[in-house]
This record gives sequence, structure tokens and C-alpha cells, in this order.
Amino acid sequence: MSLTTRCHSFDVFDTCLVRTWARPQDMFHALARRLLSRNGNAPTPDMIHDFVRERVEAERRARRTMPGHREDIELRDIYAAYPSPPPFGIAPDEIMQAELDMERECLRPIPAMREEMAALRRQGARIVYVSDMFLPESFVADRLREHGFLESGDRVYVSGTRGETKHTGNLFRRVLYDLGLAPGNLLHTGDNPHTDVAVPRSLGIRARHATDAILTGPEQAMLPTDGRTSLTCSALAGAARLARLSPGVDGTDFPAARVAADVAGPAVAGFVAWVLDKAREQGIKRLWFVARDGQIMHKTARELLGGEKGPECRYLYGSRQAWFLPSITEFSPETTEWLVIPGHCSRPASIVAKLDCTPEEIEDAAGIRPGPEFWETRLCNGDRDRLAALLRTSGVRRLVEAKARDARQRLVAYLEQEGVVPGKPVTLVDVGWTLKAQQALGRVLKAAGMDCPVSGFYFGVSQSALTASRAGAYQAYFLERDAWFDRTEPMNFLFRNANFVEQVMTAATHGQTTGYARDDEGRMQPVLRPDARTTEDLNAVCDMQARVLAFTRQARASGALDNPDAARNATLAALRKFLSDPNPDMARAVADRPVFDDQNETRRRVLARPVSLSLLARLAMQEAGFSRFLPDSDYGASFDWIEGAIALSPRWMRPLLRSPRMFQQLKTYRKSL
Repeated sequence: MSLTTRCHSFDVFDTCLVRTWARPQDMFHALARRLLSRNGNAPTPDMIHDFVRERVEAERRARRTMPGHREDIELRDIYAAYPSPPPFGIAPDEIMQAELDMERECLRPIPAMREEMAALRRQGARIVYVSDMFLPESFVADRLREHGFLESGDRVYVSGTRGETKHTGNLFRRVLYDLGLAPGNLLHTGDNPHTDVAVPRSLGIRARHATDAILTGPEQAMLPTDGRTSLTCSALAGAARLARLSPGVDGTDFPAARVAADVAGPAVAGFVAWVLDKAREQGIKRLWFVARDGQIMHKTARELLGGEKGPECRYLYGSRQAWFLPSITEFSPETTEWLVIPGHCSRPASIVAKLDCTPEEIEDAAGIRPGPEFWETRLCNGDRDRLAALLRTSGVRRLVEAKARDARQRLVAYLEQEGVVPGKPVTLVDVGWTLKAQQALGRVLKAAGMDCPVSGFYFGVSQSALTASRAGAYQAYFLERDAWFDRTEPMNFLFRNANFVEQVMTAATHGQTTGYARDDEGRMQPVLRPDARTTEDLNAVCDMQARVLAFTRQARASGALDNPDAARNATLAALRKFLSDPNPDMARAVADRPVFDDQNETRRRVLARPVSLSLLARLAMQEAGFSRFLPDSDYGASFDWIEGAIALSPRWMRPLLRSPRMFQQLKTYRKSL
């Protein structure tokens, strides 16, 4: 910003201050609900509609009867135009004071703009605030002072009080005249492209468009599209915006954190609020949030409870890698169906690693040595049979069962230490999808003679969860078969992007749990896989979690999560918008987040990268039947999120990639690696 500028002027609303409601008009509905509920009776929708209509009509009447020499009205003019006798028996002065009170309560600062002004003051710049607004100038000044903007010597110009507007340019002319400024010595910043950019520029004033408070795609998606007003949806979108605008950890602003505020915040907080509500309703006394996906869920639950009475929330270190092996009581195809999963790494060395075995251990136990090349080559039909033959040998069966028995003893000791009591139910909270982890834990507890019924609350459960009937009771926030999803597409937008949900949206600050071991004091401790992420990656995860918690605090304060069904619909709309139709900036914000393909984190790739011409050529050759001439694809050079990859691709390529035929080819390619 140029240091030659003598004065900086700023718009106020949606530039310096922002409301907790996503849309200003929604505040009138909240005001109606507050005033009409004072007698203890809940107002009907018709009553709220009539109240808001009277407020809007009063403002229209005030503007129609405004004196010719004035360009704007004040709040008192609006309430002077109320009919007599007043509707609902509430005096206009009382409603006006309630509106001022609500404005005061719902206004929040935009931290980045406040920091910018502090920097300008250090450079000796003069600050002026200019707003087209009917609220009294003294009220606006008080709010700016309250939130750390207004300081001694600053000037405030509000159209309703001054009788001149930015829209006509006269309020800007008033500022220039009062301060003795030439137009070129004033730089104005505001969110409205006409009154804050086009009008001042037409007067020779330099202008800058402030876009931070403008609702993003996911925030807009949470709001009803049929013209209705939903205070829940407006408060959720407003909470997402406030979390997005909140300062980052240690002052660092990670782009991915904005996605956390807009997408992860509503999804995680909405899910956890639903879980707590269901747990209270069903009399569940304790919830176990399973690592690592459960870390941010556990923190969110504690934030939502805020010391209030509710189920006890505990964090349980666990994972597929730590629970599947101990669940084997007899090594058989039925107990090891999780070893080879389509779309996961199929190198035999990676498969036996799920059994905590090395290729050398398997060879020694089986008495068969297929050689190093076998272990490092992706399975084909013949190799699949050779691996099955290896694993069927009695020596391998004894090896695996012994490892499973030892791992089970350590897991049971950890569970008992953490409060799992024989005969008492264990209720898990996790992302979900297949329920295999719940089934595995149930087998472990049954084998240990603890007879603990295991159930769970899950963010999503897929139709392909064939173990569901054997896993025990469960409840899902989203079911793949629900009417929310396209039943003609088995892998719809949410379940197809499960890696985004569990490895980006609910990313944790620690490595994967691979097992358990006793420490020097005899306590069982989780054994965590060394975390290969950089310090910057971990800081980004901390910032993402901070934004989720910032959303949770704001949503709790505004009551945005009090209606679980409305919150779930809004959450799904935000997820759909982001995952199915991301803009390039939002896709770029999380594109480099790493995702892994299976439980032992064998292979890693980024969430999204642009589709290359070489990939297009490969897809064309595959469709033409020339796959045998193509080299093996590099998993690490591919991507996980198809829609994100399309958004990052050149503009000319996107319509082609979004065509049903090409999109299906990309899905097939993604699953084949």
C-alpha cells in the first residue's frame, strides 16, 4: 500500500465489522423470535413473517416520505413510520431498542482489517470510517471503538446521520471537504463493488475492493435457495465465515484452514452435536472417540459441552492397524477379509505388514521362498494364488495367531487401563465407512471374555459395509443409501472422497496407532507410527483444528446447532458444494494435503493435482484397448480428489473432464492404481 496516501477511509459493515448472521435481513427474524417469545409462548412462523414484514414496510414508508434534501434515513425515522396502534402490542421505541441491542450482540470484528489499520497508524496514516447505514453514527462509532478500530482523532461518517450517501458520492465529497483532501490523497476500502469501488473511483478517489467477508461457495450453499429464511442455516454460514476470518495459529494464515472453517467446521461440529444429542436421548454415559479421526471430534465435544452435563467423552488410541490383527483368534479367510482391499496397495510385502509380519518371517514360517521380486510386485492373478498358498501353510497360521494373541493381550490391557469394564457397553465415535474397526474391537473383547457390547456413532456408513450386520449396533450421520445421495452412482461425492474426510478434514496432530507397549512405570501406552509430515504440515493441521473449534464456539453461542436436522442438511450442502464443485482457489488450498491408501500407510499421494496431457493420452489409449502397451501408473504421481483435480486443470480442459464419459474414466483410473 502506498505510503504517499495521506488518508485511508474504510467501509464499516462487512469490511471492518461482520454480523454473526450470514445475511443482514436474517437478524429481523431473530429479533421477531426474541420479542414475540417474551410471554413464554413460541411464536408461529406466520407471526414472525408478519413482524418482519411490518419492519420492512416501515422502512419503505420512511424512505418514501424522506425530505427532499436528505439522501438517507435514520433508524428513528423507520420506527416513526410504524402504524398506530403498534402491531403485536409492542411499542416502536421498544422494538428499536431491541434492534440496537441485537446489532450490538451480533457484530464481530474482522481481525485482518484491524491489524491492517494498526500497521497504517504506525506509518502515520489518518483513518476515517464511511458507511451507508441507517444506524445512528454514535452507535456505529461505539461499536468500532468496542472492537478495537476507532481511536482518538478518527472520524466517522454515517449516511443516515449525515443525510448524504456513498451511493451518490456526496458522502465522499463531504469527507474530502471536511479533511481538506484532494481525491488522489484518499484511499477507500470496502466490500460493495459499486458504492465502495466504482463511485469513489469516479470521483478520482483510489479504491480497493475488500472481499474477505463475502460469503464463499460452501457458505452460500448452506443457505436455503427457495427464498425462505432459516436462522439455523444463517447462523451456521455466519459461524463458518467468522471462523474463516479468525486469526491463524501464531499469526500464520494457512490456506487449508479456510476450508476447515467452511467445510470441516460445520461437518464436525454438526456431527458431534448430533452424537451428544443422541447419547443424552439414549442414556449413554460414556463415548470413546477413536484416534486419529476422533481427535478433533473429541476436542469439539468438549467445546460443545463446555462444562454442561452430558456423556463423558474419552479419547481412545486405536486404528485398523492396531485392532485388526488382535481380532484374529483363528487365522482364516473369514477373519482376514481386510487384508486385500480393492484400491489399496496390493504388493505382498504391504499386505503381510498388516499382520505385523515381514516377508522374511512369512518365508521362514512357510518354508517357501518366492523371492524379493514377488514381494515388491503388485498382485496379478497368479501371484494372488501364490500369496494365498503361503498364508494357508500351518507355519504361517501359527505365526500369525501367536502375533495376534500377543497383540490382543496388550490391547486388552490398554482398554482396561483406560476404563473399559467387563459387561459394560462400549460406544465408539469415529468417521466410519465400513464398521470393520467396530467389528474387530468386538471380537477382541469377546475373545478376552469381557462381553462388552460394542456400538458406534459414525459420520458415514457405506452401503458396501458388508460387515455391518456382524459389527453390532450403529448409527450414522450420513448413510450412503439415503435420499440425500444419488442412488445411481454407487460411489457418490461424499463416500468417493472418504480420504478427504478422514485424512484432511479430521487430520490429527499425531501419527497412527500401530500397537501398544508398557512404559517404564508399567502403564500401557500407544505406539505411534513416526510422523513423516513436515513442521509446516503439522502447523497447518493445528490451524485447521483451531478453525473447527472457532466455528464450534460461534455456532454454540448462536444456537446454530440446536436444530440437528437443519444443521445436517446445511452440512451436506456445504460438503456437496466443496467436493463436487470447488473453485480453483479452494481446491488449491488443500490440494497438497497428503493422503494414504491403506491401514499401514504404505503409499502416499496428494489430494489433488491438475490433470496432465499425458494422463489424457493414457485414458484414450486405455479406452482404445491398448492398455497392455502402457507402463504401470505411478500412485504417488496421481491424485485422490477428481473434482479438485478438474478445478486445478487448465480452463479449456475442464468441460471435457466434467463430461460423464471422461469423469467415469477418471474414476476407473483412480481406483485401478
